[in-house]
Amino acid sequence: MTRPSRPSTGLATLEWLLVIAAAGGFAAAMSVAFGTLIDNTSRSAEMPDTDLIKAGIAAARISSDALAAQTWLARPGTDSDQRIHAQALLDELERQCNGLAADYPDVVKRSEWEWTDIGIELPPATDMQPTEPTTEPDSMPASDGEEPALIAGRWVCRIEPQKR
Repeated sequence: MTRPSRPSTGLATLEWLLVIAAAGGFAAAMSVAFGTLIDNTSRSAEMPDTDLIKAGIAAARISSDALAAQTWLARPGTDSDQRIHAQALLDELERQCNGLAADYPDVVKRSEWEWTDIGIELPPATDMQPTEPTTEPDSMPASDGEEPALIAGRWVCRIEPQKR
């Protein structure tokens, strides 16, 4: 008994289809792998500058928030709950500042919570109503006689970048 033979054209077409599909799958996998490799390389080339900028922005935000908390502490008439909240905020900001070196270890050598002797005069705390515009420089609307508060210094967050 002899078996009927199949034409080789159908089998050859199926084999070539499988070979082409395998080659296409390999090409797609390599394309994704090389794309990821190129992405990682370009990202790591940019990261030090980007991370240093991010660390500087974080330090500036911390310093700005510290000034806001100090304003609450310096204002006459601030109640004890506000003072407690402001002091707790300063403590948290100090922790955040000291942690910047750990958050950005590749670009920040050291971060410090530091007191500076730069005084800041705050305008009187009043409920100022809008007034007519004036042409006099540095003019403020009249207050209820309360003297401006003076902050003798302020807390700032400073970072020291890594040497390149």
